[in-house]
Amino acid sequence: NANWTASRLARAAGEFAGMVHFEIGPGDADAFVETLKGLEAGGLKLVVTKSNPAQVASTHRLLDLHLVGEDRVGIVSTLTGMLVGRGISIETMQTEVIRNSSDGKQTFQINAQLLVPSSVSNEALEQDLGTLAHDMMLDIALGDKGLGRA
Repeated sequence: NANWTASRLARAAGEFAGMVHFEIGPGDADAFVETLKGLEAGGLKLVVTKSNPAQVASTHRLLDLHLVGEDRVGIVSTLTGMLVGRGISIETMQTEVIRNSSDGKQTFQINAQLLVPSSVSNEALEQDLGTLAHDMMLDIALGDKGLGRA
């Protein structure tokens, strides 16, 4: 008896990928994994891991991040480097390139949920993101506060 509690399913670059989280009793986990692995005979590639329920520690908080700007090499690398430098984890992240048919330019956007240590103030994070927005000509919003371009 497994309970499907969360999932992320998407098609990217012609391939379909997904992540599914099931809640299942520890006594039933091994049999459930074997049942799932039986799907590989039909051509699916599976990776199964066991985990404990995740909880946000009282020393962290969740913040939403939205970024949009003209597509260029290095946006994700620069953003993630800055976040790692602050001890910030990415809980979820979706990226997309949107092609503008009228001028042929491509817009890149990120929607992410960040796990931010309480030692990092919103003001410090906003300052770092504001610098990134200015340097890369991006529009960035953290939570409900739009940082815009500096």
